[in-house]
Amino acid sequence: MFHDINEMENEVLKIINEIKAKSPKAISIAKKAINIAYERPLSEGLKIERKLLTKVLKTEEAKQLMVSFIKRSKQFKKDYNFYNSYYIFLYYVLYLS
Repeated sequence: MFHDINEMENEVLKIINEIKAKSPKAISIAKKAINIAYERPLSEGLKIERKLLTKVLKTEEAKQLMVSFIKRSKQFKKDYNFYNSYYIFLYYVLYLS
């Protein structure tokens, strides 16, 4: 995948910066889901993830996202990062680590 260590380090730094640009609250909850569900059966892990996602969706940031989506405001793209960050973080941790 990478030709040398420098190429890999550059890609890792890009990923880190991408994650840092996301909502800290969503990233924190995603990390919690991973830590709790890591050594549990898939069905139990999915239940935990669903509960934590529900928690994320109840936050004020998520409510604002939903309102901005409905209004189709220009703020949507920025707000979308909050909701999307949970899944981006899970992807990086589960598939790229």
